Amino acid sequence: MRGAIIATGMAVVLGIMACTSSASGPRASRAAATVVSASPGCATSSCLVGDDPAIYVSAADPPGETVPITARLTWVEDESCLLLDITSGRDTGVAVPLWPSGTAATRTSGDERGVVVPGAGRLLAGEGFTGQATWHRVDVGFLPPPSRCRHHDGYVTVTEVEPG
Repeated sequence: MRGAIIATGMAVVLGIMACTSSASGPRASRAAATVVSASPGCATSSCLVGDDPAIYVSAADPPGETVPITARLTWVEDESCLLLDITSGRDTGVAVPLWPSGTAATRTSGDERGVVVPGAGRLLAGEGFTGQATWHRVDVGFLPPPSRCRHHDGYVTVTEVEPG
């Protein structure tokens, strides 16, 4: 078990190292309302996408048990950080999310930050959702939080999002 966790952690680190050089990803053309930082196509593990906001996108299946959650996306201005406030499920708390493959960071012309999740659409800070996720109280992938995210209880790999 410990060997599998270490191997998973190393794969995540190598994936980040491979993706970080293009972390901001290509920019979609500016629409009147939204600027989107697209996923650079993380082929292995996880990649940092975007810069304001910066998010993690996971291409790997999360280690551990996936459980139902109810959460609200939260923008922490003084930390330049998008977090999840998980209010129900087996575990609750504030987490740095790792989003499903293909997720893009977004920022509206009104400076609202959020994500665009394939199959679920746009989710902006302040909006809630239900879904499935895997908690990682200790960062199994040795991921540094995006930007200056300091105040969180762990990491969560989001596998399903149902806006609500």
